[in-house]
Amino acid sequence: MSDCALAIANAVADVYATSEEPMHHYWCLFHVLKAFKGKAKTYLKDQWIEAFNQFRNIVYSQHNPMPALTTFKLQWAEVSPGFGEYVKRQWVGRIRNWAIFFQTTAHQGTHTNNYMELWHRLLKNSYLPPLQRLQIDEVVQVLTNEVESHYQWSQHQVESGFAGQTTNKFQMRQKLIADAHTPEDMEMLRVLCESITGGYIISSFTNPNAMQYTVKLTCKMQLTSCSCLHFTRFGSACKHLYYINRTHGIPVVEQAVLPLPVGSSNPLPPGRLDRSQIDLTVEESKTEAQDDDSDIKVLKSTLPSGKRPRATNTPTNDIQGSSLAASGGSCLTPLAFGSCLLTTSSIPITPHSGVQSHGGSTNSPQELFRLKHNSVGSANVALRQIVAALRLVKTRRDMASRATLARLADFVSYSRLLLRMMNGLPSGLELFTLPGLDWASILDGPEEDTNGSQKMTMVVDGRNYCKLTWDVLNNRRLKRKAQFCADLSLVFVDLFRERCYKVWNMVEEACPSIGAHPEVRSCGADQPELISGLGGSTANGAIASSASSNKDLIVQISGILNAHLGLLNWIGKISQELGAQVNKLEAQVSNTKVEFGLESNLNHHRQIEFNSDEYNTNSSATGLLQPAAPSLNAPPAQLCILPTHLVSTILSHDLTSNL
Repeated sequence: MSDCALAIANAVADVYATSEEPMHHYWCLFHVLKAFKGKAKTYLKDQWIEAFNQFRNIVYSQHNPMPALTTFKLQWAEVSPGFGEYVKRQWVGRIRNWAIFFQTTAHQGTHTNNYMELWHRLLKNSYLPPLQRLQIDEVVQVLTNEVESHYQWSQHQVESGFAGQTTNKFQMRQKLIADAHTPEDMEMLRVLCESITGGYIISSFTNPNAMQYTVKLTCKMQLTSCSCLHFTRFGSACKHLYYINRTHGIPVVEQAVLPLPVGSSNPLPPGRLDRSQIDLTVEESKTEAQDDDSDIKVLKSTLPSGKRPRATNTPTNDIQGSSLAASGGSCLTPLAFGSCLLTTSSIPITPHSGVQSHGGSTNSPQELFRLKHNSVGSANVALRQIVAALRLVKTRRDMASRATLARLADFVSYSRLLLRMMNGLPSGLELFTLPGLDWASILDGPEEDTNGSQKMTMVVDGRNYCKLTWDVLNNRRLKRKAQFCADLSLVFVDLFRERCYKVWNMVEEACPSIGAHPEVRSCGADQPELISGLGGSTANGAIASSASSNKDLIVQISGILNAHLGLLNWIGKISQELGAQVNKLEAQVSNTKVEFGLESNLNHHRQIEFNSDEYNTNSSATGLLQPAAPSLNAPPAQLCILPTHLVSTILSHDLTSNL
């Protein structure tokens, strides 16, 4: 897309004259209408408004505009021959460049080059150094090393659930239509939506008895396309996709629709369209299969707000990158197992990106290292929990008895993948000799294991992989943790942390007893460490990685509150006992003064009263969590406030005996 200058149009046509793919060159409608308006004012004087309105109707016509344009040229050539010649020279021969009717590619309603101009401004202000004129090879290096990695990170955030999807104005129209249809309305209109293999079948909203459309669902649980006319014409999400998105909670990730032939004026039937999936996380995909005119939809963009320094590549970095690319192999090799084939396509092929690992970040190298160190620390917590939980034979047996073979296969495969990622080797394990997966052949056999020995073997294998990953990560002699943070990119480290918690979630799901009885820490010095640890884990994304982790957080906080309430109850009991002892003591003192003829002013003395109602165990506040009633003879282990000698004196001695 460009402005309506004939020089640009001729240059584009000459460059792409020998292209195998059809060339689609559109003109920005803002520049088209602006140029026509200026010439109309010059040639037609006071009649320009009428001519402008007619031309604008031709531009936005949904029918073939050629007859209308011919009539328009003849009509206004009688008024001004010069204007008629201008229309013939500028607009008649180039009607496919500016008429909406002939724009058959997936343009998503974009008819101006405002997006392109905005992107040029962002490129200059956010990525390119100021006050410098770079060579074309330097600009290409910035695009590949910084810009592309930023958009990969943005897409990864959406796919991981840390960022939500966004919609533009063109998509929002269809989304509002879908949101206006409630399930009751769909039932009344007899609009059916049924799940099938590989997607959904949904009826037409306007004619449900006559037409149905097919919505495609990928193995990543993403809605990618619909066979309706709206999607096939514009390549943008339709109301059917957004309705299924709202009812089933499945994200919409549009596929790119290959352009139609240049000479076609109407969209092809849905069955004749060829599509290619655009995935920014897969660098190895063949670029020749992706059309240049397709709109690549970025779900959410968090472009930097200001300038940031660009790190220069050293020869050492180049050597590391080339050696890794040589040893990395193909990232699309499927890994072994489970309920579905897993691939490492979500891992960047070149994880050793150093400082430039987060292209859209304004962070310094020290800040990037800190972020990566925090992610590794969070992953280390998950690994420690896995190793500690599966150290017990009872826990391993519990997991083997509860989990299915497919789930255990996923557990072993993800655990093995952690060790691959620990060494930065997406394609294999060259540094370690691991035992073979003898159990992999049983996935094609019977579903259940009669004696459970095979399941136990799978649990032990997965635990051994996690233990080996833990040992390598925490080996102080090898200093693997610092090397892991320094060499690998932030995206790669965050993905490693995410998969560590995925393995931990598998263990929690199969062993619910792990989180059923959380350990209640003491109310002394350990509680601040626990609270700060929980806050740090939440900040690092560890607790937010799954619903089960959130539940575990609530259980731990509940245990802390129980401990505090137990402390208050015990203090209340001690206060009541002290009050009784003091009253008894004052009575003995009063009797002694009366025997010696002294006046007793005990009634005027300040009485020490204890409001035991505040510490009543049957109150509404403590009844919510129902803490265990502490015993005076055996104070809870959580109490670290009163000195030990004072507590023992109160419990074991009668105060009056010391008078």
